[in-house]
Amino acid sequence: MDNSFFEDSKHNLWLCTLDGLFKIATGSTEALPVGAINNELVLKNLSSSIESITEDQQGAFWFTADNTRDRKACVGKYDDINAKLSIFYNEMDDKRAALATVDLRDIICDNIGNVYVSNYGLGLIIFPTTASKPNIRYLSKEQGINSNYINYLTKDNNGNIWCSTALGISCYKPDKKLFVNFNYITQGIENTYDAPLYFSSNTRNLYISQNNAIRVCNTEASTLSFGKSNLLISNFLFLINRTGRVILIFLQMM
Repeated sequence: MDNSFFEDSKHNLWLCTLDGLFKIATGSTEALPVGAINNELVLKNLSSSIESITEDQQGAFWFTADNTRDRKACVGKYDDINAKLSIFYNEMDDKRAALATVDLRDIICDNIGNVYVSNYGLGLIIFPTTASKPNIRYLSKEQGINSNYINYLTKDNNGNIWCSTALGISCYKPDKKLFVNFNYITQGIENTYDAPLYFSSNTRNLYISQNNAIRVCNTEASTLSFGKSNLLISNFLFLINRTGRVILIFLQMM
């Protein structure tokens, strides 16, 4: 079963699954397991269920692994050229995690060298991409986000981090170190729990999944608002059959 997928800067497709990470190289239709990650996670007794993956400005890949009640969640950095894995966050080493349930989900990198991880119920984990032993910080309601229950993350062209939370949408501005919140009720957004997000670098629009619809926000506008799109989606499936071939099924109504 797939948790998510990601297209990198070289147009390779990375598949995050319950059974580890898979890669479909550009021009190929075959999904191959990333052994340098999958095997190492098993050897280190860490979760092999990859939740999300992203790419930093230096071309390194960062991923979250969780989906277990055991204390095996982690955040890893992967050098694809040298097939080298480094673990930057281990749930067993997080003192804060001992007091609450860790639920790592999405991951994203900003434009100034930081990694953000949504830890559902505890807020955002943030640490620099350059340090070998990073100083991990948490961003939560105390720092201004509207909810600690964060599922999806995305980044706009200005490096702002957009979060889909249990109460709406929250935008973190790293340069100013502040959150701007857009709650479901005040913005007239459907209360779609933890709505998936997508940012288009071409249109500079933020797209928010709704029940049978999509909300759109122009992130460059002087006053941000969430309008409706004419596109209605009834179903979207992303499948891999036993031969490794990718099957995309996208049903839509206009």
